[in-house]
Amino acid sequence: MAQGSSYMSAAYRYHEGFLEKRGPKDKDFVKLWTVLRQSTLYFYTHKVTNSNRDSTPVDTADLDLDIQPQIEKDKTCFKFFVKCNRSSKYKFRATSSEDRDTWIVKIYAVTMGRVPEHISLLPGQIQDVNEIIAAEKQRRDVVQFAHPSTPGTGRRVTPNVPPSERPSVLYNDPYFFYPPHLRKLMNTKGPSWFFNKLSRDHAEQILNKNTQVGDLLIRESETHPGEFSLSVRQDSQGRIVVRHYRFRRQGDAYKMHIDDEV
Repeated sequence: MAQGSSYMSAAYRYHEGFLEKRGPKDKDFVKLWTVLRQSTLYFYTHKVTNSNRDSTPVDTADLDLDIQPQIEKDKTCFKFFVKCNRSSKYKFRATSSEDRDTWIVKIYAVTMGRVPEHISLLPGQIQDVNEIIAAEKQRRDVVQFAHPSTPGTGRRVTPNVPPSERPSVLYNDPYFFYPPHLRKLMNTKGPSWFFNKLSRDHAEQILNKNTQVGDLLIRESETHPGEFSLSVRQDSQGRIVVRHYRFRRQGDAYKMHIDDEV
C-alpha cells in the first residue's frame, strides 16, 4: 500500500491525491484531486495544499456505509468503484495498484469500520487504518449523541436549541470538541474550546462528563477579570484529575504559568 499524502487531523482528513473519476453524470474519466474527509469524497480541479485549503470542490460524493469498495475485473488498469449518494456507482482509476489499494483500504475503513482482510498490510499500515476506524467511530458517536434517533423509527431528533444559539459550523469545524447542548455556554464567534464566564466547578463537570469530546477548555478567569484559565483533565499517577492554570496578562500579551495552578 503506497504512503501517498495521507494524514490524520482534527478535521478527519484521511487521504488525498489525484484520481481519475467517472460518476453517474460523467461521460468519461476526469482527473481530479480527491480528498477523503469523514465519510465524503471531495473533488477539486487542482491540488489542494495548506495555502489553498479554502478551495471550493467541483463535486462531492457521500460514501454509502456498510458497502465495501470493489476492484474492477480488469486489474491492469487500476480501477475500482464505490457506491455513493445512495447506491450511485462511482468509478475511479488510480496511477498504480498500490495507489488503488491505498484508496480501497482507507475507504473500506470508513464504510465498513474494520481492517480489510483481502489486502495484505504491514503492521504500520494496520495501525494507520485502525486510527481511521477509531476516529470515525468517535465522530459518529458524537453525532449520534448530539442528534439521537427516535426509538423504533431511526429518525434523528433535532435538539431544541434556539436559532441564535446554533453554531453556523459544527462538525466541519477542525476545532470541534463539544456537542450542541454545551455550545450555548461558549463564545459562538470563537473556537469551540473557549467558554465565556464559566466557573471552575462547572468546567470540571463538563470535562468529567464529556470525556469522549475533549480533554481541555479555556475560560474567562472568575477571580482575575481580563485574564483566562486553562482547565485540563489529566491522569495523575493513575487518578483522573482536572487542573486549572492561569494566563496572566503582560502588557499586550498573555503568558501561561505552568507552575501557577489556580
